[in-house]
Amino acid sequence: MEKRTSNLILVNSRDEVLLQLRDDIPTIPYPNTWCLPGGHIEGEESPTECLVREMQEEMGIRLENLTKFMEMEYPDETEYFFLAQMDFDVGDIELREGQAIDWFSRDTVRQLPTAHNDGVVVEAFFSQIGAGENSRLST
Repeated sequence: MEKRTSNLILVNSRDEVLLQLRDDIPTIPYPNTWCLPGGHIEGEESPTECLVREMQEEMGIRLENLTKFMEMEYPDETEYFFLAQMDFDVGDIELREGQAIDWFSRDTVRQLPTAHNDGVVVEAFFSQIGAGENSRLST
């Protein structure tokens, strides 16, 4: 069965994206790298239902107003990417999975070790919205 995952590009009003530092466990894919929050789609769950569940489980964040950004297909996997906008202090989040979360600018993301193709997706997002513009997500 094909693996399906759903990922979130969460943007704040400063045009920073939220990334999650994966656990440093050698047996997991991409240990100790930064990734977009998300997870595996379970059963008949839709990609958006998956993101709502994952963000609630991992960070206690209630998501609303998701917009589909892109989809990437591989021989054995489909990845869905969605956009949302939200402002919060990462210190107020009770992280239940991963080592840390933080907000990052485009330039900083370019220098981070990122999981899978997450760095490419974040760069595509920033290229689409353009540099230096104000908030561009419509809700």
